[in-house]
Amino acid sequence: MSAPRLALLTIDSPLSSAAVSRLLEQRGAEIALLGLSSPTGPAAAWRALRRSGPRILPFLAANYALPALRPSRLARAARERGIPVHRVADVNDAASHAALRTAAPDLIVTCHFDQILAPETVALAPLGGINVH
Repeated sequence: MSAPRLALLTIDSPLSSAAVSRLLEQRGAEIALLGLSSPTGPAAAWRALRRSGPRILPFLAANYALPALRPSRLARAARERGIPVHRVADVNDAASHAALRTAAPDLIVTCHFDQILAPETVALAPLGGINVH
């Protein structure tokens, strides 16, 4: 039995980039799509502030805002391996669904991802989805 093809959805941040880089290196042939979300937009920042208050600001800056100023190492590593990269504005929108349909993964894997997949999104992969923290 061959390994399932994966759609790997993550955030390009210091909190997850080492683990995702290892996955790309070791299992790149099985990754059909790398979906990168950016939690630095106003809506994401506002959600974090409401949940945690202003003490969260240094954490957000160090782990999301500052890394967002540099080119994505994960995107570059994926493209070097021929893995399509999709910038995920909304994992449940038509653009993300189209990217998932094109990639045709068997399984969706979220690793340090900031969005909740709707049942319709999970249904795009025959084996469903799993969330890794």
